[in-house]
Order: sequence, then structure tokens, then C-alpha cells
Amino acid sequence: MKTINTRGLRIGDYVRGYHKGVWKITKIEPEFYTQQDVDDWNTTAQWYLNRQPNSHPWKVGDVKHILIHYTKVMGVNFDKPYRRLKKTCWIEHCEKVDAKFVSELRDEYARRIDALSRLVLGQPLPWT
Repeated sequence: MKTINTRGLRIGDYVRGYHKGVWKITKIEPEFYTQQDVDDWNTTAQWYLNRQPNSHPWKVGDVKHILIHYTKVMGVNFDKPYRRLKKTCWIEHCEKVDAKFVSELRDEYARRIDALSRLVLGQPLPWT
């Protein structure tokens, strides 16, 4: 049995993904290469890419993509979501919402508020 790299994400984790807002992972589903993928590659490689058949770097049974199923728990502004949507995206688009993420977000918002306060109060901005 091959191990699948889920980038440290597990069912129940909170993530920001391809879709806006904060989402809770409900399912992690790997997608594997099939014989149809090999056949499609061979046709494409031979006729369109000027490559030899079977020159792909993977084989049948290798992980193609990891699909994340998730449910929306917070809106874009970290408020109650309009609806409890269920969507999917590839794992490459997911960023875990953890203590480190919250700390970085807090620092970013503090920087923005400081710059806006300086502008309103007529103080020099940090970049000028």
C-alpha cells in the first residue's frame, strides 16, 4: 500500500481553499492514474507533443490528484456563511487554518490598521 501525501491535512481540519471563506474537511479522496490516462497520454504524446508513447513519468496506480471535500463554516469576513455549501478542490489549493495562520493574519491586519490610522491622522506612511 502506497502512502499518500496529504500535506499534513486530515478530516476535520479547517482550511482556506480554492473557494473563498473557511472550510472544514469532510473527506480526502485520492485519484489514481488509470489505463485510460496512459492511452490518452500515448495518443497526445505521439500526435501533438512529438514524444514517444509511454514517456510519461507515472504509471497506472500512481496518485494523480488528491481531492478535498469540504463544508463552508465561515464567510470571507470570518462571519456566519450565507449557506452551508459543500464543495471540492485539489489539495494543492488548500492552506490549513491553524495557530500559525491566525498569528500571521493578526499581524497583517494590524499592519493594515496602522497604515490606515497614519493616513487619517496625517502622519507619514511607513513606505514614504
